[in-house]
Amino acid sequence: MKPISFLLLLFIITACQNSKPTNKEKSFWYDLPSENAKKTTYYFIRHAEKNRTNPEEKDPFLTEKGLKRANHWAKYFEEKNIDQIFSSNYTRCIQTAIPSASLNQLKINDYDVKKDTLFTDNFWKKTYGKTNLIIGHSNTTPQFVNQILNNKKYEMINDSINYKLFKVEISKELKIKDTVLDVKLAFELD
Repeated sequence: MKPISFLLLLFIITACQNSKPTNKEKSFWYDLPSENAKKTTYYFIRHAEKNRTNPEEKDPFLTEKGLKRANHWAKYFEEKNIDQIFSSNYTRCIQTAIPSASLNQLKINDYDVKKDTLFTDNFWKKTYGKTNLIIGHSNTTPQFVNQILNNKKYEMINDSINYKLFKVEISKELKIKDTVLDVKLAFELD
């Protein structure tokens, strides 16, 4: 084989090995943080119902229904083997997280909802190989999911909806699967 042909073939092989999968393949776009491949799961929910009696209140508490929903979420996640819980630093999100954190004996980690990029390399490394619950808002929850998917797939959640659950699974092979479920309280099922 001629030296130039050999170099060209070597270049093509190397380029193919280093190329990242395209978004159409639904493969994850960050590298593995360790050599041991692990599955990573994210559950995203919006905070439960907030008190709307004072429109001037920037950081309201949950309503009675919101507290019921927070307890409902804790029961829902009880068998999901949650390793970590993340919440924005707003009272309604923290109150939504408390029952799940208490039941699983976990601390609540905060994240800054005011950042443009929520899903960072650092967050990926911190959550890799774990089952994570992230509690956010009508805008940050789909934004977070979209950043993981590297695709603007989900729109802002309607402000009256507190029962949506976004689940994102990243396999050991870095394949992404996302689903959205409605997890309603018993009296909402009618």
